[in-house]
Amino acid sequence: MKSREKTWKIFTSALFVVFAALLSFNLDAKSKDIPPDRDLLAAMKITRIAESPKAPDFVLKDLEGKSYRLSDLRGKVVLVNFWTTW
Repeated sequence: MKSREKTWKIFTSALFVVFAALLSFNLDAKSKDIPPDRDLLAAMKITRIAESPKAPDFVLKDLEGKSYRLSDLRGKVVLVNFWTTW
């Protein structure tokens, strides 16, 4: 039973990765560059945002007390993970 469960987890994970890759490749292109019959977002009735909204500037400190301002990281990919335990 465990091998079947493991196989199912691997299969669903692989399927998710493939779907995410296909979606991300399609998101990079502009709507005008993609024929309507090949536009995945249009097929899913998802509207593209004309301009990405800017995140408000904020400051966070790391565990050593060093401050990081969001505006200092402009142009870079930023992942903010708010993790807590209750």
